[in-house]
Amino acid sequence: MDTDQLLEVIGNENRRRILKLLSIKPCYVSEIAYTLKMAPKAVLEHLEKLEQAGLIRCFEEGRRRYYYIDRNIRIEINISPHVFMTRVSDSEARGGLEGNAFRLFKEAAKAFDEISRRQNEIFAKMTAAIERAMDEIERMFSDNIERAVVTSLIKGAETPEEISESFGMPFREVYAVLEKLESMGFVEKVKKDGDYVWRLRI
Repeated sequence: MDTDQLLEVIGNENRRRILKLLSIKPCYVSEIAYTLKMAPKAVLEHLEKLEQAGLIRCFEEGRRRYYYIDRNIRIEINISPHVFMTRVSDSEARGGLEGNAFRLFKEAAKAFDEISRRQNEIFAKMTAAIERAMDEIERMFSDNIERAVVTSLIKGAETPEEISESFGMPFREVYAVLEKLESMGFVEKVKKDGDYVWRLRI
């Protein structure tokens, strides 16, 4: 490894900040950009120079490319009245992502991506279900207050007070609608923590 090239690369403060972050754990581009408050394009340029200098490596997991430090590099600079010397020593990192540690991290990254994917799928299904429910509410109820009450229950409201405050409707009207929906078998009143709450009948 060329010493002058290495010193030039790490002479940049932002590249040193990136190396410090990667010394803690492997990261992907947007994670580095967010943590260090840098533009993603600038991060990519710095990562490219660090990679070309042999200071970091990367691997892809799912849609992400993780960058990490995988070896120890020691830089020695000796300055005295009669001597100026720089020396770089290079060895495999004992704590690097080699062998079992590398495999375990890849498994963790894969699991994280899988969780993110499932969360997106669940959110999409939930959104579609709410939209279908809203269409059904429009079909079943012509009264605006009834629609508002049912919509509130779908979104998690449990008491007449919550519904009344959310929509700015009189408490008595909300309670009357709840009782009507209960008589229709559409909602039910159940006990929760010593108090009664209203829920859609499943």
